[in-house]
Amino acid sequence: MLIQVIYEESKEAARAAMEKPHPAADAVEIRLDPLGDCDPGEFLGNGKLPVVVTSRTPDSGGSFRLDRQKRQAQLERSIEAGAAYVDLEFETDDEAWISRKGNSRIILSAHLPEGMPDDIEDLYGKMSQRTGVDVLKIVPFAHSLTDNLRIRQLLKRARREGKNLAAFCMGAKGAVSRILALAWGSWATFASSRPGRESAGGQFTVEELSERFRVKEIGEGTRLLGVVGFPLGHSLSPLIHNRALRETGIDSCYLPFETEMLGEFLPLPEALNLAGFSVTLPYKETIREHLDEVDATAARLGAVNTVVKKGNRLVGSNTDVPAALRVLERAHPVKDRTVAILGAGGAGRALAFGLRERGARLIIHNRTVERARALAAELGCRSGALEDCGREPCDILINATPVGMHPSAGEMPVPAAAIRAGMVFDLVYNPRETRLLREARKKGCRTLEGLEMFLEQAADQFRMFTGTEAPLGVMRRAAEEALGGPKNSDFNDG
Repeated sequence: MLIQVIYEESKEAARAAMEKPHPAADAVEIRLDPLGDCDPGEFLGNGKLPVVVTSRTPDSGGSFRLDRQKRQAQLERSIEAGAAYVDLEFETDDEAWISRKGNSRIILSAHLPEGMPDDIEDLYGKMSQRTGVDVLKIVPFAHSLTDNLRIRQLLKRARREGKNLAAFCMGAKGAVSRILALAWGSWATFASSRPGRESAGGQFTVEELSERFRVKEIGEGTRLLGVVGFPLGHSLSPLIHNRALRETGIDSCYLPFETEMLGEFLPLPEALNLAGFSVTLPYKETIREHLDEVDATAARLGAVNTVVKKGNRLVGSNTDVPAALRVLERAHPVKDRTVAILGAGGAGRALAFGLRERGARLIIHNRTVERARALAAELGCRSGALEDCGREPCDILINATPVGMHPSAGEMPVPAAAIRAGMVFDLVYNPRETRLLREARKKGCRTLEGLEMFLEQAADQFRMFTGTEAPLGVMRRAAEEALGGPKNSDFNDG
């Protein structure tokens, strides 16, 4: 069951959402806590779907701050008014209403904003002993990606024991469990009505869960893919890959694995039987040592952005550089051109090797000068600090750092005065027009936006993941809808 959470601060907005639920929603949850002192009866009786009434306290991640008596009166009124479900907090005086639930069904909840407890199995055991409860709900905050696996095990136990259990994790690291909850046997998964009105960290909108991830269609035969990196809030990869999967009719789902520690992710490819995954910042170099094989191109470039499972082996490749070179050479020849690259990390290193093979003359600039020098020594080219950029003109300036990426869209890797190039290529694609590109255009430079490379490399990945040609036009439209605005590149692939 997909439950639409209505978490509004005004009664008018809450009623409007109740009257027009998303077509994919199977029930709605009206959250009373942000509304304060209100009569839950005014939200019941006229709805088109079953209603869950919830008033959560701050201890459980909610916002009800009035006195205890008023909250208890709301619970009583919810039962009197015939709410389909009433949510009660475990091990509080809420439990007195279990024996007085009338025609309502009871959801007994444990929300754990501090994180996954070591004794979560014991917690489930205690909750399952309560009589008169119709649904159990356990929602901890995920501090590790592996917390999702513990939720899956808990749901397996509940299925064996014939219990209705809604379980998933809060937070960005819990995204996987929200998406796969129904496939794992959760009684429900919860989603917000609209962006900005999430009732818990990491909550998706109903549209995202139903349209982007197609959570109701995920089954035992669904092949799982994904992207690992940190941060992933800017990433359009789940959007465009899932849109392409839907367009081609492939039974697969592409998931976000956000973590600041790669080690958390390493058990998941085997545990979830991932068919493949994308690798983004900051793991394009460090992922190599955890793979069974790296193809010749990725080994030479020193960076992996694509991993495909072949048999029982994880094989790494690089689609970034071929994609970047195709896009770049459509816009500007690189042979015998002077190219200044900002960044000596995974993307900068890989692109530098690719450009050298095409005959470009390179200058590597990096915040850590020693790293720039080390890469330049391998390539036989020049290097310098970031502040050295612009001391001499170049034909092409390429930003291979994440500086300027959402949410820090106002930042630049170098000051505008350092832009002395015929063309500027920014690998950052979100926002579509970075400040670097805007400043370059003001100075009369031709520009090339990162979206072009992003789409090209994603199409190559899609083909490797699925064996099917990517619907590039569909992927492009999805990305452009998300980023908004007209095309900003002076050169593009049409």
